[in-house]
Amino acid sequence: MKLKCRIGVAKTGGKRTIGVGDGRIKLLEAVDRMGSVNSASKEFGLSYPHAWRYIREVEEIFGKKLVNTKIGGRGGGSTTLTGFAKELIEEYNRFRKPLNEVIEKQFQETFKKFLDKEIKHFDYSMQQF
Repeated sequence: MKLKCRIGVAKTGGKRTIGVGDGRIKLLEAVDRMGSVNSASKEFGLSYPHAWRYIREVEEIFGKKLVNTKIGGRGGGSTTLTGFAKELIEEYNRFRKPLNEVIEKQFQETFKKFLDKEIKHFDYSMQQF
């Protein structure tokens, strides 16, 4: 059994809500590390079109471009993050770190009598984007 905590930034309006959370930030970090949306999507088990959709939705939330693309050819294409995307990742992680610490502490205090039996640790990772 794992406790999961979803924290993110959401924009509501129209018929849908778009969110930016751990999953989308981790996707952007993977794009930065790998230089490719395709490679990053494979790392997360996402289809290439879904990965692009997630990136475009984050761009929609902030009204800013997140990636620069270079079309493939002989040497292959590449994708790099914009300065805004790098800053967004940095600020999101700065926002998230103290929350993780508070949530972990509260979890340990609240569920300490169950920790030896069922719940082994706090898992703040995201499965969904």
